Amino acid sequence: MRVLCLLTTLATLLAAPAFANADRLLICEDRDNDGRFGLVELTLAPAARDAEVMQPNLGTYQTCTAAIAQQGACNGSALCACEDRDRDGRFGIVRHPYPTTGPTVLEANTGNYFTCRDRLAAYPARNDRYLTCEDYDNDGRFGVVSHALVVQTPTASVIQPNIGNYYACTQQAASTAQCQGNAYCGCVDADGDGRFGIVRVPSRLASSRVTQPNIGAYGACFSNMNWPDWVD
Repeated sequence: MRVLCLLTTLATLLAAPAFANADRLLICEDRDNDGRFGLVELTLAPAARDAEVMQPNLGTYQTCTAAIAQQGACNGSALCACEDRDRDGRFGIVRHPYPTTGPTVLEANTGNYFTCRDRLAAYPARNDRYLTCEDYDNDGRFGVVSHALVVQTPTASVIQPNIGNYYACTQQAASTAQCQGNAYCGCVDADGDGRFGIVRVPSRLASSRVTQPNIGAYGACFSNMNWPDWVD
């Protein structure tokens, strides 16, 4: 459990764990706009992340793998692979934002690269792995390889501080583009000055549950969190 409020700095407003599947946190909300805040437990699921293209269209698979060896950003636990996403015969380097703990060959020697890529559709998408097609022995036959990912802690960020009262903040959050899709936004008054700001976590809201309704003013709700017991 984590509390979506810290009393230290707004820059590190949430200290969530590494999300394997989902995590829960607490926040104070006034859902019926009656001025009484209640404790709400949220279950958040991490947004899926994909590998990003570092260098496109280098050439053959062998040319691309040789280029990876020269990339400092691909050293250590970084996951870099060669992919031909547009199927034009030219491979480029992609790098996943999460580090990896190592590969596992799921299917060896399925055929050429495009045959292997078609096989990837048979595997369900998961946040804790990234699938590639690789030709370890350079015989022209690619196999499906699963790279275990170390899912990183999503960092909360204050995207609009000190908007005003809670209701002005929630209205602003509802119309903020950064709060749409695979992101959760909440309104928090971390310094207790009566002005709420929008805090964004790059995770999808899976479910929510009111644990204590209508406690009272925001400060009273916040004090009911017993936050030292919740925050690591």
